Amino acid sequence: MLSDPLRAMRVTLAVCAAALVWIAAYVILNEAILDATGDAAHALFFVSIVVAASSTVIALVFRRFARVRGELMAGRMLARWRVTKQEWEAFARKDEPATRGDQRVTLGLIVFFAVVIPAAMALGGGDPQVLAVIALGVGAVGFLGYGLGRRQAKAAARYRDGVVALGPDGIIVNGAFHSWRTVGGRIVGAGIDARETPALMTLVYAYWLRSGEQYVTVRAPVPRASLDAARAALAKLPPA
Repeated sequence: MLSDPLRAMRVTLAVCAAALVWIAAYVILNEAILDATGDAAHALFFVSIVVAASSTVIALVFRRFARVRGELMAGRMLARWRVTKQEWEAFARKDEPATRGDQRVTLGLIVFFAVVIPAAMALGGGDPQVLAVIALGVGAVGFLGYGLGRRQAKAAARYRDGVVALGPDGIIVNGAFHSWRTVGGRIVGAGIDARETPALMTLVYAYWLRSGEQYVTVRAPVPRASLDAARAALAKLPPA
C-alpha cells in the first residue's frame, strides 16, 4: 500500500460507523424502512453486519501495519538500499507482465463472487431480488477495490525515492508498504536472482482470510553494491 496505514484505518472506521448507523436504523425504524425498501432492507442489513465486523478487524490490521511502517521509517530494519531512476524503470518494465497477471486473477475472483455465486443461488430457488441486491453490493465493493488496486499498481510503478527498506515484519519498496505481521501471516519464500539487471529480489508472504490462505508476491530491484546486504537480511527473516 502507498497510503499511510493510519489514514486507511480512519477511513475503515468511518465505513464501520456508516454500517452501524444502518444497523441501528434497521432495528429502531424497522417498519418504516421495510415499507420504503421492501425485502431489500433485509439484504442491506445482512451486508451491513458483514461490513461492520470486517471493518473492525481491518482497522486493527491497519493499526498494526502503521506500527511496522513506523519502525521501518525510524530506521529499525535489517537492510536498506536505494536504486536509481534508471534501475527502477528497467525493473518496472520487466515487472509489468507479472502485475497484469495478478490483476486478471483478482478480476476473475470478483466476477465469481459477485455474479456466478448469486446466479447459481437464484437458479437453485433463492429470491432473485434479494440476491440481485447482494450481488450489486458485492460487485460494487469488489470493482471499487479492483479499480483502486489498478490505480495503486500504476502509482507504485512510478519512481519516487527508490528506497527499499526490509525489516523482520515488513518491507517498503519505493514508497509501497507490505507487512506480514498479521494473524497467521508468514514468509513463504524469499530469494535474489542476480542474473537480472538490476538483480531481482522476490519475497512471497501469506496471510489468512475466511476463504483460506492468500499469497502476496513482492518484487524489488537490488543494486550490485547492495547484494551482500540484501542476502544477509533475507537470511534473518522469520522462517517459513
